[in-house]
Amino acid sequence: MVLADIRLQVRYGLYLVYAILTGIFIVGLQLRPAGLRTDLGVLVIVSNPTSLGFYFIATLIIFEKTEGVLDALVVSSLTVRDYLLSKAVTLSLIAISSGVLIALFVRSTTPRIAILIIGIALSAPLFVFIGVIGVARFDSINQYFLSSVVWAGVLFVPPIFGYLGFVHSPLLYLLPTKPVLLIVEAGFRPIAHWKLLYAISYLLIGDVVAYKGAKLAFEKYIVRGETKRPSVGFGGRISTRQRGNRELVPSSPWKAMARADFRNLIRDPLLWFTFLTPLLLALMVRFGVPWLATMAGPAIPLHQYYSLIVGSMALAAPGIFGFVIGIIVLEDREQSVLTAYVTSPLSSTGYLGYRFTTTYLLSVIVTIPTVWLTGLIPVPPAIIVGTAAVSSLTAPLFAFSLGAVASNTVEGIAVSKFANIIMLGPSAVIALVPEPIQFAIGVLPMYWPVKAFVVGVGGGGEWIVYLLLGVCSHGIAISVFGWWFIRHAK
Repeated sequence: MVLADIRLQVRYGLYLVYAILTGIFIVGLQLRPAGLRTDLGVLVIVSNPTSLGFYFIATLIIFEKTEGVLDALVVSSLTVRDYLLSKAVTLSLIAISSGVLIALFVRSTTPRIAILIIGIALSAPLFVFIGVIGVARFDSINQYFLSSVVWAGVLFVPPIFGYLGFVHSPLLYLLPTKPVLLIVEAGFRPIAHWKLLYAISYLLIGDVVAYKGAKLAFEKYIVRGETKRPSVGFGGRISTRQRGNRELVPSSPWKAMARADFRNLIRDPLLWFTFLTPLLLALMVRFGVPWLATMAGPAIPLHQYYSLIVGSMALAAPGIFGFVIGIIVLEDREQSVLTAYVTSPLSSTGYLGYRFTTTYLLSVIVTIPTVWLTGLIPVPPAIIVGTAAVSSLTAPLFAFSLGAVASNTVEGIAVSKFANIIMLGPSAVIALVPEPIQFAIGVLPMYWPVKAFVVGVGGGGEWIVYLLLGVCSHGIAISVFGWWFIRHAK
């Protein structure tokens, strides 16, 4: 089972994705000051087991469920124990390989590799099993992600703030990310013996408890099929069991898809959380960044980057909506809904046009209040509206790129890892690279609305030119990926 899983993960591109991501992380860490590399390296390495558990195990299970693989496994001689342990072992191998390579390049001296390997080997299964517990009852990856945002944030984020020195509380030792941070840190430098003992003990006990919980959840929701949530999404996509023989595309395709979207939105309150997430992020930035600036003091003058931080928030809604719609497109393809649309009067072009229009309009509607709500600096309304109008083009671009490049949701999640880095890239370049060298990053369309916002808030009149460049670059990229998507859909 382990070898079969490795072959599948190679075919899905997980190994290629992590090889490239590891290279990107190594280059990025090498560009940081030597005094920061260890702490940044710890955070990067810790992100591997958590993302493999949170993202990839969930995607693998839902994909295998959709494809009928799990139905076949249930009636085979393979046990739930074999299935879960195989997933834990194979995903742990990816995390260990990536973590060791990053560690070797982060420090000029050889880190304590044995402790690091043991730490990652104990950490990755914990998050894989937590991911299984969270995803077992879902049939849609979007439903899982939307439902897990809150509990995943509580489990993962506070210990990271504690590691950075912003939060101090003994309660952090109850959360699973805390022992992972400590044992990975011990792979770079000595820590107190009691902390190392705590980390190892927590992870050993946590692995056993999480495995038991994962086994129970898998048997209940997948083997016996109890109390599953309906799988719904935008564009009239419902689960295969629910679909039956209903007519997918009536005489007015766009109206039918819009009605289905509205019904699904009313039916499932989790979809409302998609719209609220950028606004919640804006509130976190509004109140959290000034607090962080006070905590950091003059050592890190965050107030100098307020305009860039607010401008970057213009990409929050497009990034979220683009990801959600992109995954829905891939699920439509996997469940043959897209084939029905393509061979109907709607056609692939009509499907693409509907996705573009709705995704873009939703992004504009949410981005404007998101930027305004961030509130770190006063911003003229014209700059808010102009930036939102251009940055929201990133949403359909994100969705089409996932639909064009990825063949299934597993590959889509892998591709989205790159997309997340690309979304953050322009802001980092604007902050760190001087003009005119930074204009080279303009090949990424999302650079231009952020740049226009920063320049406009600073009083520069050329912000309108940057917005026009953003429209042109987005138009070219959307056309390319749209054409690629249509070819893929045929």
